Amino acid sequence: WSPEGVSTIGNVIVPMVVARQSDGLVLVGTHGNGVFTANVTDVPTSVQALVQDNGSPPSELRLFGNAPNPFSTQTIIRYELPQMSHIRLRVTDVSGREIVTLVHQPQNAGTHDIVWDGRGYGGELVASGLYFYHLISIAENGTTTSRTGQMQWVR
Repeated sequence: WSPEGVSTIGNVIVPMVVARQSDGLVLVGTHGNGVFTANVTDVPTSVQALVQDNGSPPSELRLFGNAPNPFSTQTIIRYELPQMSHIRLRVTDVSGREIVTLVHQPQNAGTHDIVWDGRGYGGELVASGLYFYHLISIAENGTTTSRTGQMQWVR
């Protein structure tokens, strides 16, 4: 494992593992210990099995923690859809006031990464603080599922 970041960004462990099939690069992000990379061929076989994509969609809607968190320039919100669904991903402040809608459209099954740069509807940067992201999925059969996560914006 090679360190990619030297600054400590918190003391909460965040499970973030990304594997890139094209070159076998594995990226692991932690809060408190930095970001590390390795090549899939350099790690044990049991780890390779965990990070290799089997090509099938997940069995349920999954919302992963945003990374980095806390953040000061931008963060990536990742989620997985088990089937094609109409998605709404919005950001609210602690009082429940909607700051911005990041996604409001149909999306195919699979993994989706959405970047938020800390700006509201008018393009202004929001104040430092705690924010929530709400993911609502309406499947083709009408089933509605929702998930919520929280993130810390630091200016």
